[in-house]
Amino acid sequence: MRTTDENKQLSVLGVSFHDAPVNVRECLCFKQEATTSLLHEASIESPSLEALVISTCNRTEFYLAALPGSGAEET
Repeated sequence: MRTTDENKQLSVLGVSFHDAPVNVRECLCFKQEATTSLLHEASIESPSLEALVISTCNRTEFYLAALPGSGAEET
């Protein structure tokens, strides 16, 4: 069976200044080294997972794409 990006499900999890006060956003802010480490660990845990982290002073967002039933949703 051939898989394509069309089969993947996209999930987004995030917090921004619209949703949370500064003290909460500060806890969820990732520096570049932490982001790199997090993405590396996720790729080891679930090789089929595609992930992107956006972390600024106003928001942190996780974008995840994975095949349904791949186990990536547990990551």
